[in-house]
Amino acid sequence: MTVSYRLLRSLPALLLMAIMLGGPPAPAYGQAMPERISTELAVRPNIEVASAFVTLGDLFDNAGDKADIRVFRAPAPGQTGYIRASRVAEAATSNGLTWLNKRKIPRVNVARLSHFISPEDITASIRRKIMAKTNTTADGHLDLRFSRPPAPIHLPVSISSGFEVKQVRLDNASGRFSAIVETYAGNESPNRQIVLTGLAVETVELPVLSRALARGDIIRPGDLKLRNVARAKLGGGAILRTADLIGMASRRNLRAGLPLKARDVERPRIIHRNDRVSIIFRAAGLTLTAQGHALADAALGESVPVRNDRSKRTIQAVAIGPKTVSPNGSTIAPARPFKSASTLTVGK
Repeated sequence: MTVSYRLLRSLPALLLMAIMLGGPPAPAYGQAMPERISTELAVRPNIEVASAFVTLGDLFDNAGDKADIRVFRAPAPGQTGYIRASRVAEAATSNGLTWLNKRKIPRVNVARLSHFISPEDITASIRRKIMAKTNTTADGHLDLRFSRPPAPIHLPVSISSGFEVKQVRLDNASGRFSAIVETYAGNESPNRQIVLTGLAVETVELPVLSRALARGDIIRPGDLKLRNVARAKLGGGAILRTADLIGMASRRNLRAGLPLKARDVERPRIIHRNDRVSIIFRAAGLTLTAQGHALADAALGESVPVRNDRSKRTIQAVAIGPKTVSPNGSTIAPARPFKSASTLTVGK
C-alpha cells in the first residue's frame, strides 16, 4: 500500500489534536475510574434558626468548614422572613463557595425560633401578686379583666425566664389595678416595660343550672355545670357544692345559668296533700297497717299530719317512703323479722 509523504508528515499533528479533543486516555483494563467529588451546594429552601444571625450552615447542607460564617441577620424571635436567591448566591460567592441554583429556587424562607410567653402566663403572674395583697378566701378565685388584654411575647430561645411583674398597684375599694411587666431579651435588645391595667374581681366556682327547671323537677348531675361568679353578687345562702344540689327538687320555676340558693330547692316530695297513704306502726314485733289521707306535702323524714280513714282521727306521722308514713318514724326497710311476729291489718 502506497502512503503519501505529505500525509505521513501530518500524522503527529493529527494524533495530538485527537488527544486534546478526546480528553485523557482511558484507564487500562481492570483499573478503577477516579471518583468525581461534587462541590455543588445543597440549599435548604425553608430554615429555622435560633440565633440572631443566619449562617452558611443554616442555608446549605454541605457548607463544610464555612458553616459557622454569619451572612444575614435573622428575623425577630417568633417572626418569619425570606432571603432572595440572588443574595444567597452572593453570600456563597463572597465566601469562596459556588451555588448555581439549578432548582431555580426564588427565595429561602427563614423562621426564627423563640421562647414563647403566653398571655395566660402573664395573667397568672399578675394574679399571684394581687392575691398576695388581698384577703382572697381559700375557695375564691381572682378574675382579672384587662382594659387591653396582654399580648403574647416572643423572646430569644436562650432566655430562660424572660419576664417579671415588677410592680402592682390595687385599689381595694374599686378593684382597679395596674401592673408593670418587664421583659428581658438578653443582648439583642434593651429591656422593655409593659403597663397593664384592669379590674380584679374575686369569684367563686359554684354549680349553676345548665337548663331551665319547672317546679318540682328533680336536679340530676347533667342539669348542672360549674361557673365562676363574682362573690359580691352572690349574697347569702348560695349553694357552693354540687353534691348539695343533686337529688333536690326545685321549689319554683328556675332559669338556667343562675346560682342557686337554699330557698330555691327542697327535698323531693314523696307525699302530697290528699294522697292516700299507708300508716304503718311497728312495736314489739307487731306490725299494724291502716289507711289514711295526707293533709300536707312531705319529703322523706319530714313530719306530716294524716287522717285515719277508719277512726277519722288526725295523727302526726313521719314520711318513711312514697305514700307511706309511720307514727313513730320507723323506716319501712328494715326491721329484722321476728319469728313470733304476727301482722294485723286494720282499716280496710
